[in-house]
Amino acid sequence: MLALPIKWIPVKLQFLEPEECIYGLNFDTEQITCGFYLTNFEQIWSCELTSKELFEKARELGLEGLNDNRLIDLFKTIDENIPQKLDFELEADQSITASVDFGLKWSFKLVVNDPQQSINFLTKLNFQNFANLSHLQYQNEKLKENLGVKDAYIRFLELNFKHSHGDDAMVKYKKNNNAVVNSIEKFDPVEWERRVNKEYAKERSKLPNKKNWRLDVENSIFFNGIFANQNYSSVAKSLFSKSNTTQAITSKKRKNSIDVPTSMQSKSNTSAITHNDGTITNNSDSPKPKRKKLGQL
Repeated sequence: MLALPIKWIPVKLQFLEPEECIYGLNFDTEQITCGFYLTNFEQIWSCELTSKELFEKARELGLEGLNDNRLIDLFKTIDENIPQKLDFELEADQSITASVDFGLKWSFKLVVNDPQQSINFLTKLNFQNFANLSHLQYQNEKLKENLGVKDAYIRFLELNFKHSHGDDAMVKYKKNNNAVVNSIEKFDPVEWERRVNKEYAKERSKLPNKKNWRLDVENSIFFNGIFANQNYSSVAKSLFSKSNTTQAITSKKRKNSIDVPTSMQSKSNTSAITHNDGTITNNSDSPKPKRKKLGQL
């Protein structure tokens, strides 16, 4: 079995029972292989194509002279048209045809997996969820660290504001924004987790079990986990490559930018203004507009 997709999409197929399904397409640009997978969590249907099979299928559709890069571009187009232009159809042999029609109609023939294939698929899917959960936990801890840093800075500004202006404005702000007072106080991880758990339990307890099950599936697959297949080295290489490219572009823009000479800035700041009464004043002598107050008091 090939690597599973890291992006899954929910769909209801009325010709299946249960009808709630998820599907995903994965195109490996290095190996030039493709896998399309569909499951309703009781059965799995899949179509896996090697590089040779992909080129043969392209030729059958009249696409001659394709190389690896053009085939990659073709599958980018296919991916961009999913799910908007994707249709599923149950065939007489119980296979399922998934067709993407974007002027060119590319079809995947999905066949039912045998028990061993199903076990392999569900094992990989479970490990994707474990990897995504680990990634989310890491993000969660980093977010808490950042909140701690911001809290320290906010308390520093708050203390200085009290010394210079008193605390009347802050008391008034909290009174007018009572609904978010807990959120603007110093972040307490234990209290935050307790409050969020209560809110989550309250919301989900209103829903029937089937709706909760569907929400759990949809919410988890909508997280596009770039580390889902645990290919940490290749993802890290890609991320650092993009970061270096962005920094290079930014550096080039700064290098090509033209600074306004200081002499021109001074001249601009002291430009003369002629008034209706004939008097002349420097721009620097003109009254400066008052600053607008920020925040809701």
